[in-house]
Amino acid sequence: MKTAQSRQKSYADKRRKPLEFAEGEHVFLKVTPTSGVGRALKARKLTPRFVGPYQIIQRVGPVAYRLAFPPSLSNLHDVFHVSQLRKYVPDPSHVVELDDVRVKENLTFEKLSVAMVDHKLKELRGKSIALVKVLWDAATGEATWEVEQQYRERYPFLFPSKSVFGDEKSCCWGGCETPFLFFLFHKLTSLFPHFLPLNSLLTLLILSLNLVFLSLLDQIHSLVVVGEG
Repeated sequence: MKTAQSRQKSYADKRRKPLEFAEGEHVFLKVTPTSGVGRALKARKLTPRFVGPYQIIQRVGPVAYRLAFPPSLSNLHDVFHVSQLRKYVPDPSHVVELDDVRVKENLTFEKLSVAMVDHKLKELRGKSIALVKVLWDAATGEATWEVEQQYRERYPFLFPSKSVFGDEKSCCWGGCETPFLFFLFHKLTSLFPHFLPLNSLLTLLILSLNLVFLSLLDQIHSLVVVGEG
């Protein structure tokens, strides 16, 4: 039995290649009591087995590597044994694209809503207050209830005021003439979250198109206001 085990071990040792990484590659770091990573992380109910990925900036000896840490882990020793590392396989889906942000003159920006998904009346001190549920982020499902009057003043182009179907091509939206298809598209896409999960691919695609249309409407409304001024 021992002879057979020794023979199998020798076969495995011959075929086993030492784990090596090149500078510039990214690796995951194993969370162990000796590495100190677990203590550096915030308190969680479930501690992850690996964290990262982090970039290798230097090879220190034959079996150790120096990693580039974010500021939150700057108190850790940045050199680790190869056994504490796991190779990271790049994936294009892991790349997060940055959204274009329209910054105002005072260096602030206002987040544009994706759609209005619900509405209700709330009784407060004998008065009825109209509320609308605004979806801000389709990916996370972030939505808040806003006062309809205040929301109407901030985004007048989202609320139809008076329909004009004389030419059957346009309607009055927030006091300015805009294509009727924009209005119809926004109303239809606002209904989708009621029938599809917010995190589904189809819902994200539809609401992303809706956001593009809303941005166009915002620009049209700004041009109309400037032209009237």
